[in-house]
Amino acid sequence: MVSVTTKGFIQAQLEFATGSAMTAMLPVEVVAKPAPKPKPKPETPTEQEDEDSKKVIKVKVRKKDFTEVEIPVVTPIPVKTTDAAWATLGWPHDPQRVGFSIRPLQGRVRLFYNAEFPPFLDLRNRMSKKSLETEFVRRYELKLVLHTISTLNYDFVDEDEFPEDQRKRVRDLLCATAESLAIATKSELEIEAKLKSEIQRHWKPWWRRNLQEVAAVAHKSASASNESAEPATT
Repeated sequence: MVSVTTKGFIQAQLEFATGSAMTAMLPVEVVAKPAPKPKPKPETPTEQEDEDSKKVIKVKVRKKDFTEVEIPVVTPIPVKTTDAAWATLGWPHDPQRVGFSIRPLQGRVRLFYNAEFPPFLDLRNRMSKKSLETEFVRRYELKLVLHTISTLNYDFVDEDEFPEDQRKRVRDLLCATAESLAIATKSELEIEAKLKSEIQRHWKPWWRRNLQEVAAVAHKSASASNESAEPATT
């Protein structure tokens, strides 16, 4: 076994013909195995949340002085009945009775929404294309965020702070809001699709008509040029 710091040579030989060869020698030294480099520490969810909590947006509040407040970025979190978060939030078992919740947790505002809310699922499934379903979810979440920001401009009270009878009324109100936002999202996509269809139907013939007119004028001009270029006969 060769010990560390041992020095020597490595010789390589290449025979390219009988009795003819090329050799080369390289000096080598046995060194200790280098220590492994420390792997970068993976970013934990807590660190990521801390980083996100530093991101803020400025929103105009509806007050007489029209001052601005800084609100942390809110990321909508979809929750299903099978998720542990459903029980943690204390939501009722019936998905029909839950729209979404805005909860202050660990010093941050969090937005949870019911991913199995029947009106939300029904309107999403009515989209004609899979890509539209994805866009429907994206815009629905965006509307939830905007609603949350508007809510935070006023005195925000966690629904858990209400007595049980009042909490049910608050949840019913949030369900109505969620359904309204889902309807608004579907209407928005339908209007955009209709406008796009109208533009394609009315503008394409216009372009074709113009191209035909240009071609006719060019043909007429070419014919007139040819006639004027012909020599006169006597």
